[in-house]
Amino acid sequence: MVTYVSMIRGINIGGKKVKMDRLEELYRSLDFEDIKTYIQSGNVIFESKEFDKIKLSHIIEKEIAEIFDFDVKVLISKK
Repeated sequence: MVTYVSMIRGINIGGKKVKMDRLEELYRSLDFEDIKTYIQSGNVIFESKEFDKIKLSHIIEKEIAEIFDFDVKVLISKK
């Protein structure tokens, strides 16, 4: 498992509202583990078996678009 930090650009400003518990549920549905959100920032610490940060970004972006019906950019960094 690799520990990552994801930073979701542009949520909880304007009309793109996402509660952190819903975001945590989304990450859990993607089989990520040890998920921690940081206030209403859209920043999430999580563990994944995936090693490709770009692939992870696309997976999360796609899922957010499907569930919340808006597009965002997700930046991923190893912790």
